[in-house]
Amino acid sequence: MTVGFSQPTRTHGQEGAGRGYYSLSVDEDESAQAKEGKMKLFTLTMGALFSLIAVGHALRLLFGWQVTIDGRLIPVWLSWVGIAVAAFLAYQGFRLSRKLQ
Repeated sequence: MTVGFSQPTRTHGQEGAGRGYYSLSVDEDESAQAKEGKMKLFTLTMGALFSLIAVGHALRLLFGWQVTIDGRLIPVWLSWVGIAVAAFLAYQGFRLSRKLQ
């Protein structure tokens, strides 16, 4: 990691008037690596979250759980759609996180 420090400077505004400060600059390659690391963590987290959602839908189908929202019964066939969509999004999240290595 390449880090550079600049010389203390004086500010004339109200905040920090008369005090010197050091500014920190980070090499842009490190910044890109940090962004890629954050993106990898995000895609892994989303892959895991959508996997849990898909498992929840599968459990609903397996055990025949009824879901009611605001007095309306949600049809069981909707869980098949939920499994398909959540599993696809989980796959895409894990696949993208592997590409970022």
